[in-house]
Amino acid sequence: MSLTNEQLQHLKNLLLQMKTTLENKHEKNKMYGLEIQQSTSTGELSLYDNHPADVGTELFEREKDLVLNQLEKQTMHEVTEALQRIHDQTYGYCKVCQCEIPFERLHAIPETAYCAEHSPVEHGENNRPLEESMLTPPFHSNNDQETSDYDAEDSWQDAAIYGTSETPSDFATNRALDYNDMIINDEENIGYTEEIEGFLATDMDGSNPHVIPNKAHEAYEKRVDEYEGGL
Repeated sequence: MSLTNEQLQHLKNLLLQMKTTLENKHEKNKMYGLEIQQSTSTGELSLYDNHPADVGTELFEREKDLVLNQLEKQTMHEVTEALQRIHDQTYGYCKVCQCEIPFERLHAIPETAYCAEHSPVEHGENNRPLEESMLTPPFHSNNDQETSDYDAEDSWQDAAIYGTSETPSDFATNRALDYNDMIINDEENIGYTEEIEGFLATDMDGSNPHVIPNKAHEAYEKRVDEYEGGL
């Protein structure tokens, strides 16, 4: 069902009203003050001697004004194109499928050139460096305490072995007997999760479980004896 003359005139009036509103807003706010230098708007002669956080609010407002100004420009462009389509007698038809756009949709969005089915989907900005697809977050999924994989914490521990700026007084407890004890989680198991994995072994096919005597096994046996002796 084509638009009636009354409906078409009503939609044209809506578009003209939108255009007038946008023009008045543009004239009143002067592009949201984007023509004014930031140093003038902030009252600072120079920002070189300021920490970036000192102008964080001003920077946010500047970015917001840029987005709002761009949005108004885009809306004005769409309104102008819609008025041109009315003049060319092509208004009310979808650019993709050429089907008629319902009056209810045109009344809600007079500047639209698409039906609801073929309306362009707006996606948020998600521009990230290409190399991030091959990298994993340093302290997120690969920092699972239930696995023995080499993660970011292990990398830090390997570097911390060669020394850090920390002193014994930087630790909440006084367990540090020497500088070798001042590494984060220096007492944790290396290469395995459970303590018994440090001295239990099997054959290649998983049979013949046996114990490999080492310092980890001696420490484990000592703790077991102390525990049983205290019962």
